[in-house]
Amino acid sequence: MRTPSEEKWHLRKKFRATLPVEAAERSIRLCKILLHEIASMPHVRSVGLFAGMGSEPDLGHLFHSLPTYQKAYPRVIGESMMFHHVTALSDLVEGRWGISEPKENAEKCQSLDLVICPAVAFGKDGSRLGKGKGYYDSHLASLPKRPILWGVLFQEFLVDRVPCEAHDIKMDRIFVACLSDTTLVFP
Repeated sequence: MRTPSEEKWHLRKKFRATLPVEAAERSIRLCKILLHEIASMPHVRSVGLFAGMGSEPDLGHLFHSLPTYQKAYPRVIGESMMFHHVTALSDLVEGRWGISEPKENAEKCQSLDLVICPAVAFGKDGSRLGKGKGYYDSHLASLPKRPILWGVLFQEFLVDRVPCEAHDIKMDRIFVACLSDTTLVFP
């Protein structure tokens, strides 16, 4: 029997070679659904986003659709991650591992109302399989107030359940960009 760590390794290996079909169109549809959901939550004024790469949805459309919200993106510093305020996508530069992140002098974000997280895969129960360094789990666990956590992904990367360990943080909701014109929401 495999340990959760071994199961995670096998899932990462499986999905590494998978590329989503119609990623641009599906990303835009997903962003429209996210915008509608965010707009229905008047207490949400600040949103943590990410610069999608490879098999992750592109949230650029959502960024531009939230002009009155504070927006922040993660930046890896050493072995930790922290969100920094971003007012324009041009404020992002290529960082570690080729991931777009805020410039060094970007103001650190002390709290967020909502964080939208990427993953290699998500489980329908809100479980998340990251890339394996634990940046999101560590950062989210260190926050004084837990934000609302949403996961976003393409349908190809949805599984029933991701093996979890004690440090893994589950999402409150998962938004799945399907091949059809639909977007599924779990749980």
